[in-house]
Amino acid sequence: MSAKKELEQKVVNAIEQIKPYLEADGGSIQFIELTDDNVVNVELLGACASCPMSIMTLKNGVEAAIKQAIPEIKSVDSLSYLKNVKSRASFPISVFSPTLTSNDLFS
Repeated sequence: MSAKKELEQKVVNAIEQIKPYLEADGGSIQFIELTDDNVVNVELLGACASCPMSIMTLKNGVEAAIKQAIPEIKSVDSLSYLKNVKSRASFPISVFSPTLTSNDLFS
């Protein structure tokens, strides 16, 4: 088994240990991929997909637990969170640059 596949299996195992805590609140998590630069992409499901606090759960809970168990991991990103951000209306990023909008960040 390749080193990447072994690392991916460790990530999947860590996610499976975290999943019951999310399920207790009506949510869930699904592993999507491990990138070449050791970023884990997941999808938050159920209540987690629409919860306004999901980014906090993702970063302070899921990412922290995975990085503690597997120090090689750089970050954990939620594809469902990124989809929600992309689908929101465009808004100016800064009063100093009113022509730069949120859509510029996700195009």
